Amino acid sequence: MSPWQQALWELNTTPAPGAVVWNVAITACGRAKQWQRSLQWLHQLRARNVATAVSFNAALGACEALGLWQKTVQLLSELKEERLQESVVTYLTAISACGKGEEWQSASHLLQEAVRKKVDTVEVYNAAITAMHRSQQWETALYLFGQVNEQKLSDGISINAALSAIASAGMASGMWQAALHLICGMPASRLVADLVTQNSGINAVKSDAWEMALHLFRHGDVTKQT
Repeated sequence: MSPWQQALWELNTTPAPGAVVWNVAITACGRAKQWQRSLQWLHQLRARNVATAVSFNAALGACEALGLWQKTVQLLSELKEERLQESVVTYLTAISACGKGEEWQSASHLLQEAVRKKVDTVEVYNAAITAMHRSQQWETALYLFGQVNEQKLSDGISINAALSAIASAGMASGMWQAALHLICGMPASRLVADLVTQNSGINAVKSDAWEMALHLFRHGDVTKQT
């Protein structure tokens, strides 16, 4: 029996299942890519007036896994209608879904909402940077990285996403200088390059300065923990 089938069995056999049981079931369906069933069960919770923010986040996760950004935006609107509180998970999931759908405008709008509601953590920014990368909006990706870096919140995922955005811009962009600038600034931001960073950095500078980037990674401070 698969996890979502187990969850269905528990729903059918548990007398008056509470929100926790329903939320587990919604999450299990999401992981099995049974997003329609996740939404169906969420709507049943709403009809009973027992849906929680966790319920919505679980349904959002089900849609995010498949990049169903329209559904996530709709669910976020419904969450607000229920007067439930959005969280970091809410915006992180919704922005990630928009990124998978290459819907960068919606991702940007959701990030602005997260900032206004003061749930703009580094994870939320990273999701937005990645969304810009997937939509080939490298300028916006770099701008967002600059914002999170200025707040001293950036981490390895932030720099990797920013470098990947530059790499996706292509040779014509002439952005290898920006890539080197990011790499050179890593020690000051206490960022340490991992294998993903090194690959992203070398791909970003391409033939223009790959030897310089390789030298920084091998002999500079960017791969040393400070």
